[in-house]
Amino acid sequence: MALEANVPLLNHDHSGSGTRATNQLLALNTHGSPDTDNGSTSLHHTLGPGSYQAASGAHLHAGQYIPVEFNTFARYWAPASQSIPNTADTVVWFPNANSTSSLVVPFATGAGTGFNLRRAGIWNISTTVRYHVLASGGGETYIAINSGGVAIAANGGASSNAVNTRSCSTTDFIGFNANVTITSWVAQITGTVAGATTGGFPWTYISLNWLHD
Repeated sequence: MALEANVPLLNHDHSGSGTRATNQLLALNTHGSPDTDNGSTSLHHTLGPGSYQAASGAHLHAGQYIPVEFNTFARYWAPASQSIPNTADTVVWFPNANSTSSLVVPFATGAGTGFNLRRAGIWNISTTVRYHVLASGGGETYIAINSGGVAIAANGGASSNAVNTRSCSTTDFIGFNANVTITSWVAQITGTVAGATTGGFPWTYISLNWLHD
């Protein structure tokens, strides 16, 4: 029985031409056509920033891939002293803005200032107050950050009659729901009618920084 005419020789290629030619393989089965970076379905992709390349190690993603947040930090401060009655919690007054954010909305609460956090997530909050010289014999001075009237960070204790500064912060990065209220409270116990804070930045201020969801 005769062999079929198209049976290939032992030594043959797939060029599609020559003695007893065999069909050329398609590009998707061979490197005959490299098909490199020609489209999203290309067989091969080199590294690089091109639209059909694989991303290089050093590159930028568009904002929809890696969210970029701006204006998430606010800082307010007091330009003048504020009276702090003896043995009374007092909301600190912060009328001046050093930095603002749409995520932090200040409002008056009595003689002090409250702050509405407009976005849920993890926040870092810190505050500092500097007290005037206390009466002879000194006493105690305190500061706190309150959320909804509850202290979430505080610092204080015995103070001499020298000028002293009190600071505290939410160092563990606390999570809040949207629209919670934050205030900075101070108190002094000296036996005198009133102490006072020292105005001026950065002696008396509050910083509120949204970190992430």
